[in-house]
Amino acid sequence: MTRNIKPLSGNTSAPLHFTLLQIAACISSENSLRANEVFSLEIRNNGFEFWVQHLDHASRQWRKADAFSGGTFDGFSEAVAESYSNLIKLTLSVAALEQYCKVFGREWHQLGPDILHTEFQQTSLLRYTLENTPASKIRNSLGNNLSAEWDRFIQGETASILRPAVALRHAAAHGEVWGASQLSPLLTPLADHILDAVKAHCEVVSSDISSH
Repeated sequence: MTRNIKPLSGNTSAPLHFTLLQIAACISSENSLRANEVFSLEIRNNGFEFWVQHLDHASRQWRKADAFSGGTFDGFSEAVAESYSNLIKLTLSVAALEQYCKVFGREWHQLGPDILHTEFQQTSLLRYTLENTPASKIRNSLGNNLSAEWDRFIQGETASILRPAVALRHAAAHGEVWGASQLSPLLTPLADHILDAVKAHCEVVSSDISSH
């Protein structure tokens, strides 16, 4: 049956964990309806094959975020350039998470908490930075939902870094970032935590599909 497996959209360089999910989905085609019911995967049958919608795009977004190691900003100091690069890395990582959630027909706020269930090792420092440095001003640029979740994180009601990460991505996209020098050392570890969580979730789903 594996002879019928084709790369999604001709993609032959997807990260291994996405390739595993693609292959697991294809070789489980006889259970395609069951897979759709269990995992909410949007699929279409094609003989012995089915393709998972958005998987190829999610794979590219993950690979891009993982590969990004910094940019060049002419005329800026090394510290400022590093802060910008770290913000971009986080932005790409959150985008990869969002696209991965779409594989399951979900939005980031619906599936994200299940993916980011492991603790971010620098949660306490992130909380302190967002509350006690100029980075606290970022809250003023957020909408009601994100600002409410920001407050829950600051007050210790939740340890989930999902909303703070999305809030920082939002602030970066709209040029509303303060306290970049204090935030900068935390951004790449936060981005890597998100990417690792997506990878781990993808590998678990791959294994689950293969076992059906």
